Amino acid sequence: MRSTSKRKNLIAQFDYPMRVTVRRGEFEPVESIDLLDVKKLSRGSHNVHIGSVTGGCCPSKTFATVRNGSVVDVYVEACKEQKKKLSKEAQAIVKEARRRGHLKTRGRWTPVPVTEFFSSAARMARIVVSGWETDGGGCLQICWGSGPILDCVYCCVDISKLDCGFVQVIVGDVFQ
Repeated sequence: MRSTSKRKNLIAQFDYPMRVTVRRGEFEPVESIDLLDVKKLSRGSHNVHIGSVTGGCCPSKTFATVRNGSVVDVYVEACKEQKKKLSKEAQAIVKEARRRGHLKTRGRWTPVPVTEFFSSAARMARIVVSGWETDGGGCLQICWGSGPILDCVYCCVDISKLDCGFVQVIVGDVFQ
């Protein structure tokens, strides 16, 4: 990630007892999204793979739930690696980020007409990310430590649960 996108996705920084940063994951639409038949999607109920969220242990698949011509929900599938139990330190940092209001259980998605949602990949990405910003949903990366390797927890927030997984991120030259 470039440094400008790192700053753009930065949500918060706080000390606990070390410096902790909270960043929003980046949504990347699938390349074939423009090939979908919007007229067929407008009828019936569908779950559509629309892209993935990057910034954690793996790209997390993102799906849109379509009912009666509207996208009624967007949800992120948890990585298999996220099933591992977090260390006590990681649990304490996630708890502190939650206490400070950076990790909230997401509210209901505001329905969006299928024709508007799937009008372009860029438009869809804006709608998905803005829905996450207002409702507190989506995926967040919480990192702490110093030096070239940071410890990070990658959390995806859904209506009913919070899935978190541990990952180490290299941000500098390890051999310096």
